[in-house]
Amino acid sequence: KDEVCSDEEVTFERTTIVAVVGIGHIAGIKKYWGQKIDCSAICVIPEPSLQTRIILKTIKYSFLSLMLYGSYTLVSYLYPYLPGSSHLAHYSRSIYSSLRSSLP
Repeated sequence: KDEVCSDEEVTFERTTIVAVVGIGHIAGIKKYWGQKIDCSAICVIPEPSLQTRIILKTIKYSFLSLMLYGSYTLVSYLYPYLPGSSHLAHYSRSIYSSLRSSLP
């Protein structure tokens, strides 16, 4: 930002330019005043680091896993109440109760 603000070769239609900058930028503007600035090198967005990519992927897949688990939980809760599933729910309950009775 300091380099761009100090670039004299930036052409404008008017001759008077007023820029409001914070006091922290004044030293940088003075440092780069009168120097030729390569704006293409300044305007490049760097690639995210490996750590940032790992964190973003972890957040993404954790959210996806929570959504899938929530969907599974909701479907398993609502399954006995769905139309046409009453006989299947009866079989699953009878299988569960027989398994439960056979355990010590």
